[in-house]
Amino acid sequence: MEEDWKTVSNEENYASVSDLWDLTEADMLEEIWKDLPSDILERILPWVPVRHLLRLRAVCKDWRSIFSAKSFQKLYSNIYQQEPWLLLFPEDDTTSLGYDPSSCKWITLPFNFLPLKSRSVASDNGLVCSMPKIGHSGLIYVCNPILKTWREVTRPLVLSRLFFLVIGVIVEKASATASSSFKIVVAGSELISEDSSLFNLTTEVFDSRSSSWRRTGSISVETPISAWKAVSNGVMYCLTRTRPNSVIGYNVAKGLWTKIEAPMPGNMTSVMLIDHRSRLHMVGGVRSQGVAYEICIWELQNKNMEWVEVERMPKELSAELLMSSSKRFTCVGHGDLIYFSSKWFPQILLFSFSQRTWQWLQCCPGLLNPHYCMLRGLSFDPRLDV
Repeated sequence: MEEDWKTVSNEENYASVSDLWDLTEADMLEEIWKDLPSDILERILPWVPVRHLLRLRAVCKDWRSIFSAKSFQKLYSNIYQQEPWLLLFPEDDTTSLGYDPSSCKWITLPFNFLPLKSRSVASDNGLVCSMPKIGHSGLIYVCNPILKTWREVTRPLVLSRLFFLVIGVIVEKASATASSSFKIVVAGSELISEDSSLFNLTTEVFDSRSSSWRRTGSISVETPISAWKAVSNGVMYCLTRTRPNSVIGYNVAKGLWTKIEAPMPGNMTSVMLIDHRSRLHMVGGVRSQGVAYEICIWELQNKNMEWVEVERMPKELSAELLMSSSKRFTCVGHGDLIYFSSKWFPQILLFSFSQRTWQWLQCCPGLLNPHYCMLRGLSFDPRLDV
């Protein structure tokens, strides 16, 4: 429902998006661009990277009107394709740093257009789901930080009784008969009874098309679920908190939880789930006497219900990444790329599925503690059509 979406009205916000980009001030001068015919503009702009569009829309009002037109947004999303950005929040939650792998550049992306300071907890297909700070826990924001639009959603009261909340957002792209929509999935644990050691995983789902919440399927688990999750092919997968970990999946369309029966690899630590081209992958440290010494990537084979190792980090890189005594690490991944970090190492390691390569990233000067930021990092797909 488009009428529920809000947008920034202050045009000055568009002019101060970033000071990290490689466009000079002369490139932005209105005198250079203002007389360019609109039909030529509409042919050129869909080929311009998103990071440049954010600055170009500040050139003049005519350009802003082009960028805000639904026809242009749809055309742009059909023509220009790129890998998702790595989105980090280095200081507070009002400004993020995004790493664009297509240009190998860091980009500042403000979130101060939201009415309340909020923590971003999930992302999918161009939308970011954020939770306002304590004191405003009755709200959820779903926003597009590229367009600076957002929608405010009131949380159901039942969520206040749950703990170890896991929040996901799933975008349903526009079709020939329907505009794009989204669902917010909130799952939380509660003890079945004082006499039971089992937890009941309760799920509430918000559908933007009906602007309403509904309670869907639940499942009993032996331990609460971890906050780490991955959305892959319409299913939100979660890990249980204690070892040996197990994986459960929530089918958003059917509203049902299922346990993934594939046996988990042994001797794992720092287990995380990621999506790669609509296929579920798992990343973990292979343990020897309780200490991780190598990092592996497995893919879930649905046909045989087994985890198959598809990649192993070179030993010399594992040794560098796992310098801390705990040997723990974290990662953020989606699409073709996975980003790795650890507590005492000041860089981020990047793995590409398609190229089968590993490389260290040059961290942005404003990123003083990469690992701390990576613990809250998101994969973000910049889009104009949602």
